[in-house]
Amino acid sequence: MILYKYYPCNKNTFVSLSVNGLWCSEHSKMNDPFECLASVDRKFDKEQIQSFKKILVDSGNKLYKNFHLHSDETINKLANSFRKTPLDKYAFCSFSEDPNNILMWTHYANNHSGLVIGFEFPELKNNNNLQKVRYQNQLDDISLTPYANFILGKEDGYLDEILRDYSIKSEHWMYEREWRLWRTCSGYFRYKPENIKEVHFGLNMPIETKAILIKLLSFLPKEFDFKQKELNYNPIGLK
Repeated sequence: MILYKYYPCNKNTFVSLSVNGLWCSEHSKMNDPFECLASVDRKFDKEQIQSFKKILVDSGNKLYKNFHLHSDETINKLANSFRKTPLDKYAFCSFSEDPNNILMWTHYANNHSGLVIGFEFPELKNNNNLQKVRYQNQLDDISLTPYANFILGKEDGYLDEILRDYSIKSEHWMYEREWRLWRTCSGYFRYKPENIKEVHFGLNMPIETKAILIKLLSFLPKEFDFKQKELNYNPIGLK
């Protein structure tokens, strides 16, 4: 599956292309205050709190041996705090399923003067670090079990569920058809030249900028087919 990254033409993009890297940012650096909706504080019922206590107390970890002595209200606050711990540890890079979205070209690619690169990551197939965003108008009930096990160091088997919780956005953003590539800290995810399958230049890209980008992408095969976006009038869109 090819996933598309929208780029403005600026210094950060040029650096990113020159180092073959996809920049992954913390959720707090994103432009949507509702990012990672599942991390908001919740009110957990007695059964959830008791289960959370039991996992931690039964773990044998000295830090949690007296957890059963805390009130349900205190445990509720601690559980919400623990749920945010993995989120502070991870960062992500966003992609779209669609290279022809007019709004995204406007918002994320300098009013159609930027570019879109299509990536394919066969090495990440069935990898929990690549998550499809779920768009919802209300939050699901969640289990504290994966979070309790995560803070005990049991990432395998629980990380996927946690990252799925973090990959939730409001239905207002559905047009983006977003996927997220998660990594354990902010910084570049290094891709291979063969991960790039398509390069699309925006309608309004200056010819000088295009020449710079082709130079920066010179690691691609000589026969690589760069695509120039054009207007389509019936139906209205891009081609």
